[in-house]
Amino acid sequence: MKSFFISTILIVFSLTAKSENTEVSIDREAVKVVIQNNLNVFKKCYTDEYKNNKNLAGKVVLAWEINDQGVVAKSSIKSTQVNNENTEKCLTEKVKALSFPKAPTGTIADVQYPFVFKGQ
Repeated sequence: MKSFFISTILIVFSLTAKSENTEVSIDREAVKVVIQNNLNVFKKCYTDEYKNNKNLAGKVVLAWEINDQGVVAKSSIKSTQVNNENTEKCLTEKVKALSFPKAPTGTIADVQYPFVFKGQ
């Protein structure tokens, strides 16, 4: 039975909330907890495709915006080494289904979060 490895490189984790004239903060730890609590959701995006391609591996940087209701308004792939459309589409869809801490009223929080996938 194969095991799978998923890691997150938290040093690269980037999060800013922007209003028209200033940058404000959003709770980075709370965002990290949401991701950590849902790693299996993101792992499944990878493992579903790994079954068909045993060479599938690499880093994917997922980017998304959290609005002042804690909802993901937009998500995209910032960069990828995986280069698998199904995996990447799954990641962007799954992050949209999560609830995050609210950005300050009238702001959008930009988040970039790296995932490193490797089948073992």
